[in-house]
Amino acid sequence: MKAAVLLRARFAVVQVNRELTWTGVSLWFTAIDRIVLGARSENQTCLSIAESFAGLLAVPLISRRRLQAQHEQWLQAFKRAAERATDVPRSRGEHQLNSSLMLVVS
Repeated sequence: MKAAVLLRARFAVVQVNRELTWTGVSLWFTAIDRIVLGARSENQTCLSIAESFAGLLAVPLISRRRLQAQHEQWLQAFKRAAERATDVPRSRGEHQLNSSLMLVVS
């Protein structure tokens, strides 16, 4: 069983349909998460996430490889949710666009 860790977080940047960045502090760690959406073309969107994680023993507790794996899982879950949303039946007269989502981990 994993222990719960209290995280004090606050939004640093909120731009609707564009970016969400938050900072957090927990125990001896600080984190900055940045989630950005960008249009690559008329029907293609790029979702990227980046995270900075620092503090006492931060590297042994969460390696870059582990962090990247967590981000990739999150992005794939987001992609599945976005693709399911395009399967929602449309009302008469509306057209469903063929769209794609490009995922980037940095």
